[in-house]
Amino acid sequence: MENKTEQMIFIVDDEPYCIHLLEQYLSNLGYKQVHSFSNSADCLNKLTEEPDFVFLDYNMDNLNGIDLLKKIKRFNPNIIVLFVSSQEKIGIAVDALKYGALDYIIKEDMSEERIKLNMDKAIAVKEIINKRNKKGLVKKILGGLKN
Repeated sequence: MENKTEQMIFIVDDEPYCIHLLEQYLSNLGYKQVHSFSNSADCLNKLTEEPDFVFLDYNMDNLNGIDLLKKIKRFNPNIIVLFVSSQEKIGIAVDALKYGALDYIIKEDMSEERIKLNMDKAIAVKEIINKRNKKGLVKKILGGLKN
């Protein structure tokens, strides 16, 4: 997979402090292409930039995190989404995972080490997705050559 400077990360949160903290953690870990949004609409409008990863809050403007997660996954199911929220309701965490989030981090438990562990896991999943997609493309091309 491309190196950390080439991977694009979106942060979607309406709390400036949380955005700043995540940006700092990611910067410390070597990620350079980090884009932050304080509302869901701005994030949706920029999905065409094809982020690799999205850190997503639950409580936001007119679209909660679960609804935004569904739209992100509909746009591109290969975008890795990690929830970072102050919501401690188990039902919200279950829904986030059910609709495709890789993990659900409670903001109170957020640390640079936790973000690193989640990014390592996210990168491993992204590599598997990329290999699967390349394998599917090769099969499609080879299948087209047989005809």
